[in-house]
Amino acid sequence: MRAMIVDDEAPARSELRFLLEETGRLEEIIEATSARDAVEKLMESRVEVMFLDISMPKTNGMQLAEALHKLKNPPQIVFVTAYGEYALDAFGVNAVDYLMKPVETERLEERLRPQSPMATIERIPVIKSGSKVLVPIDQIRFIEAKDDYSCIYTEDDRFLSTISLQKLEERLAPHGFFR
Repeated sequence: MRAMIVDDEAPARSELRFLLEETGRLEEIIEATSARDAVEKLMESRVEVMFLDISMPKTNGMQLAEALHKLKNPPQIVFVTAYGEYALDAFGVNAVDYLMKPVETERLEERLRPQSPMATIERIPVIKSGSKVLVPIDQIRFIEAKDDYSCIYTEDDRFLSTISLQKLEERLAPHGFFR
């Protein structure tokens, strides 16, 4: 598997490269310093997964992910950022994960395990007590529509999501959910 790290800060790229190399699951790691640099390198070499920072000059990581989402075979997008407030937006551009800095090695290893194409979405961004959190799909029991929101129920809790029931249905159908 080949990956690309896109971050404008050299120390952040270096640390993430070290952690990714520690997993032993990647054959190549390409680094890019900006969205433009990432696109140029992506034209030269295909990658299966892209680790994106959100806060970058000119074109930010969210804008890059949105553009990549339009490709015929886009790489999986994993956001690696210090900003928790963009987790809901990440779902909208089909990010497969949203990692907060400092990154935990276990989460990276989990992300790099071989997966079927249907298993790319593992967490749903939700709101709980005013904070944004990610709920693992395997913990979701059912979902119901509540006005402009969706209410996601787990065994022990319930969460609000700004994602429509229809969008959740489309995203979760491969995981055995149905309306």
